[in-house]
Amino acid sequence: MKKYKYFIVAGLIILLSGLITFLYPFASLRAENETRGRIAYVDVWAVFNAHPQKAIAEKKLNQIAQSMQSELEKKAKDLPKDKQQDMLKEYQSKLNRQEQELIQEIIDAIEEVIQTVAREKEVKIVLDKKNVIYGGYDMTQDVIDYIEKNFKSTTSGEDVSGDTADTSGDSGTLDTTGLSGEKTDLNTGISQE
Repeated sequence: MKKYKYFIVAGLIILLSGLITFLYPFASLRAENETRGRIAYVDVWAVFNAHPQKAIAEKKLNQIAQSMQSELEKKAKDLPKDKQQDMLKEYQSKLNRQEQELIQEIIDAIEEVIQTVAREKEVKIVLDKKNVIYGGYDMTQDVIDYIEKNFKSTTSGEDVSGDTADTSGDSGTLDTTGLSGEKTDLNTGISQE
């Protein structure tokens, strides 16, 4: 009688193991298909802030701002105040264009990743989160994970922290502002927000 109980228990264990092994692939397929044909949304601002290229762009823009400030100080030294203000506005305009170009490069890269992730997940439509009131599949973390997994920094080992530049005020100096949203005076390094 003990032998039969042993065989019955062993048979049940084998049967359960086989059943679990058989059903497991179907469970993972079901999880993958949860997004198929759905409408998804992405918080593009959150992805932008998490993108590794943002820190690199901030550093690059800060370097450009410092270079432009040095150039401005040299050129404007002997000019009348109204000419200095005109020159400051011109430099600000150049810096703003440069910032917009850097931002657009990151946004374009994000849009490509969103399309790639949407194809992988077989999502029907992807919207920006700000346009969604209710429902949908939040694909934001999937996009961030894809970027973190696939982003290769060409500046490995480099410090990519930094602020971005903005000129303002009557002081005739360039202030940093922009991609990070934080404003810092280049002369003092003090945050102004």
